[in-house]
Amino acid sequence: MAEFADSPTAGKALNTIAQATNDKNMRQCEPLNNMLLISSALAFAQYDDKRMWAYDVIENAITRNLEYSFNEESEESDEDDEDEDNEDTSEVDDETDFIPDESLHVLQLFTLMSAYDLYALSNDDAGREQLLSEYSESMALTLMNAANMIHEGHLRSAYMLAQDFLLSSRDMEDVDIDARHNGLLPDLLPHGWHTIMECCAEGLNDVGLLANVYRYYILSCNDRSDTHYVSKLRNLLRIYGGLSAEEWHDVADGLARDCARNIIDRIKYQPEITTKGGTQRHSSWRNPAYEKLIVDERLSDAALTYCAIVDYPPLPLLRTIAIEHPESAKSIILDAMPYGTMGTPAFRFTVERGVDNTLTARRSTYQQIAKQLRRFAAVFGDEETRVLAHEIVERYPNRTALREELAFAL
Repeated sequence: MAEFADSPTAGKALNTIAQATNDKNMRQCEPLNNMLLISSALAFAQYDDKRMWAYDVIENAITRNLEYSFNEESEESDEDDEDEDNEDTSEVDDETDFIPDESLHVLQLFTLMSAYDLYALSNDDAGREQLLSEYSESMALTLMNAANMIHEGHLRSAYMLAQDFLLSSRDMEDVDIDARHNGLLPDLLPHGWHTIMECCAEGLNDVGLLANVYRYYILSCNDRSDTHYVSKLRNLLRIYGGLSAEEWHDVADGLARDCARNIIDRIKYQPEITTKGGTQRHSSWRNPAYEKLIVDERLSDAALTYCAIVDYPPLPLLRTIAIEHPESAKSIILDAMPYGTMGTPAFRFTVERGVDNTLTARRSTYQQIAKQLRRFAAVFGDEETRVLAHEIVERYPNRTALREELAFAL
């Protein structure tokens, strides 16, 4: 119809659509379907003789949906708008008051998106710029504008737009999360706005901009999905940035210090939430990308400091600590032994004065000891492990089950 109908017929069709979208029940209970109907008017925006009908439908939606606390403006602003509105709009005010907040949010969000598309399809740059100016804090509009810039090949402008939007926000992480889950570009923005910046930097072949994005991913990492950015950053700077191995190590050392400061901020401002899924552990204070950086670059001092927040350090971290701090690595492993395992002065941390330090006589307890001995062997070798295993067995010479469990190390 948009392509072949004459202008009067198009007007009648869109008038019917507009009347349907004014249905109170649809606005309250089916806001998304309401906006899908309204967006059908966009099909007419590209035809000169029928464009005015598209403007009529979308601008009516703007009047109905966007003038009611979109940015939670002050009551004075709302009152000024009411004075300027006609009687029909006053009736709309009464209806809008009964629309649930969730439905109103959908109506407002998709009205903005439809308005942007209207101006884009109509090549109405002035209308689009005015809309962007009036709703500069709208994430949906800014994201659509960035995507449009990328489509038109203006990659640096899109990068700067995303960066400026992030810098103007109070919390980059929250804004990235919102961008991932706002219904636009689903599953295409795993890092929100930073994904936009990453795409632009790649398209520009700009090593510096791309390295900045990778650094942010490493700094903010809190699960294993982003650990590969350590290797990507190293390859980027070594292969395309021209850094030598020594220069890269210096860069990595500086990045490690930044990660350490970020961990301190997490401890200050984030609750410690630890979850387990399968064989993997997740903690709001841990940074798996930082762990990989520590291990890859053999940063023993950083590993020792970092492990203060890690209840059960993985073997790669223990091996890294042992490079320069072997006794500390041994203490970390032995601290995980069941209470009463060691009783010699060399392991004072397991002995409390006036307390019975006898090891609990359970096979499951012996199996825990065996597990720690295997970790010890993985870091310090079989010979030292054998000495340690003999000390434990000699302390409890009558426990056959203990000897059976530790037989691999004797």
